[in-house]
Amino acid sequence: MIQIIRLKDGLEKNIRTFNELLSKEDVAKALPFAQDILNGVCAEYADILEYYDVMPYKAEGSKFNPLKQTVVKPVPTTDESLFKIVSESLSYGYERNGRIISKERVAAYVVEKPTEPEV
Repeated sequence: MIQIIRLKDGLEKNIRTFNELLSKEDVAKALPFAQDILNGVCAEYADILEYYDVMPYKAEGSKFNPLKQTVVKPVPTTDESLFKIVSESLSYGYERNGRIISKERVAAYVVEKPTEPEV
């Protein structure tokens, strides 16, 4: 819990600094600073998850596994050899002690039959 409190406090401090940069109209410094804030928040969350033994996983390019993945973006193809192959991982899946906490969200190939021309 203390990690979440520290994350929140640090984020509030960074938001104040970001707002100061914007009030000075120093956009050239504000935008990279905002990117650093977001990267830092992601890293902090990853540390918290690791502390609780929650591990991320990704399986891009592998066969779709419904136990570990959810297709949220079908990718049409006419190549049947690609059917149910993960084309892109859209977000990590998470597991703890071998149990899935959150499935990986993926884009996977689905076979699209070529349409017959109308006569």
